[in-house]
Amino acid sequence: MNGQKYHELFSLELVPRQRSMGRQLESLSRGLGIKIPIQIREGKRRPEAPIQAAKFASEGGIVLRQHMPIFSHWKEYKKKENAGKIENYIGKIAGQFTMDADNTAVRAACIDMLKGGHRQMRYNLKKKYFNEVPANLVRTTSPVSCMTDDQWKLLVEMWSTSKHKDTCMKNKISREQVKFPQGTGSQSYVAKAYSLKQEKFKDTEPSAIDLFKEMHCSKKKGFSETVQKAIVDMESMAATPVEDGHHSKSSTEVVSQVLPKSSLFLQNVGLATSNRSSSGNVSAKVQQLESQLETERQEKDGLRDEVQSLKAKTQASDETIAKQSDEIADLKKSIAENNSLLRQILSINRSQVSP
Repeated sequence: MNGQKYHELFSLELVPRQRSMGRQLESLSRGLGIKIPIQIREGKRRPEAPIQAAKFASEGGIVLRQHMPIFSHWKEYKKKENAGKIENYIGKIAGQFTMDADNTAVRAACIDMLKGGHRQMRYNLKKKYFNEVPANLVRTTSPVSCMTDDQWKLLVEMWSTSKHKDTCMKNKISREQVKFPQGTGSQSYVAKAYSLKQEKFKDTEPSAIDLFKEMHCSKKKGFSETVQKAIVDMESMAATPVEDGHHSKSSTEVVSQVLPKSSLFLQNVGLATSNRSSSGNVSAKVQQLESQLETERQEKDGLRDEVQSLKAKTQASDETIAKQSDEIADLKKSIAENNSLLRQILSINRSQVSP
């Protein structure tokens, strides 16, 4: 019996593993007769429908692992030599779905997913091939096909710096201080909110407080102490009577006041705009104004130069006119002296000719 089991296990090891990534997406597309449509509303970071969100995230991870190099910093994707990699990423995802790759919201969601996946992939590589590995045994060649050996070496060099180690320690301390960990599992906030609207809040629109409760409740442990306290504060603030002349606070305003300013909960569920995009818009506006001011300054400098040039020409002309005036005066004086001398000579000649 043992020999038979060993033979069966040995036979299974010889059978090559069939491709599994992306097969469920293909099966769903064949069942629908079309590729799964991806619809992302403005201000959302993921599709609302759970199946769309799950397959969108799954395909994004597959494309990242198979085709995208992992750089030491996100800004490397924007360099000239790496131009087109983001477009390639979006294009490969768009090829698996029915979606508008030129839509602003869709592109923003793809880039956001690439950023998160890039960060997670880098963490997994570090955990597997660098952490707790002796320095002399750290790989010198890339462990994945989508990265070159040089790109891998840059990652290892970054991980080895004291600055990066200090940053990792600070991030670890910050993660330990998180007061409101999500309770949605692998499901995104946007998809969870959509499911709640479809299943639990069928006739009413869930408030920000309702969404906070549902998304921070663990199936095993329920609410944590910090979450319970936050809920009590939110409900008491929402129930506070409104004074005359003041308007009542919305549930979104209540949640934003109770949660820390650094919290992205309202943004993640689509109830608030991204602070980054807002700051980005402000920054773009500032750059535009600075550009206009620079253009106006250059124009003023040009006008100032022209005025100075005209003044110089006018001064030169005045000097020339003054010089010419002096020359004319000298000439008139010389002519007058010559006329006087001629008159004297003529007078003398006349006196000599007279008897």
